[in-house]
Amino acid sequence: MYKYDLTSRLLHWISVILIFTMICLGFTAAFTNNYSVIWFHKSTGITLLIVMTFRLIWRFTKMHKPDYEIKIALPKLIFAKFIHFMLYASVFTMILSGWLCSSFGHHPVPFWGLDVTLPVPLIKPVASFLWNIHTTTIYVLITCIILHIAGTTYHFINKDKILERML
Repeated sequence: MYKYDLTSRLLHWISVILIFTMICLGFTAAFTNNYSVIWFHKSTGITLLIVMTFRLIWRFTKMHKPDYEIKIALPKLIFAKFIHFMLYASVFTMILSGWLCSSFGHHPVPFWGLDVTLPVPLIKPVASFLWNIHTTTIYVLITCIILHIAGTTYHFINKDKILERML
């Protein structure tokens, strides 16, 4: 079997949609300071955290990783695994730093009508530090996304069936 299971593929594509939505909403919020945009950004972030957590649990407990149909050079395989790790790490870092930043800054964290702000004291230096992590990590995430898309484009051009595993 050379294809990921349906659940893994659905979780992947739902994550893609949520991540791109988060990036667009995040940059829009930064330039407009519109509370509605911030509300959707935070609600989507918590949704993404739930999806990514389930995805990670699925990956390590239920998912059967498909074999490669072709032989992949070890350096390319290591690089691909590193980029996948960095994608996961940067997504979780973005979400958690944003949630903690808002909570320590005593800014509400909405989740589609529920308040999921963490009950922590107001500590502005901690909120500022977490904000810096949040706003720096986006560039790591975007770089990883670009490299991931470049890799999929490479496999699409080579017609080596790697891309078909997630379609």
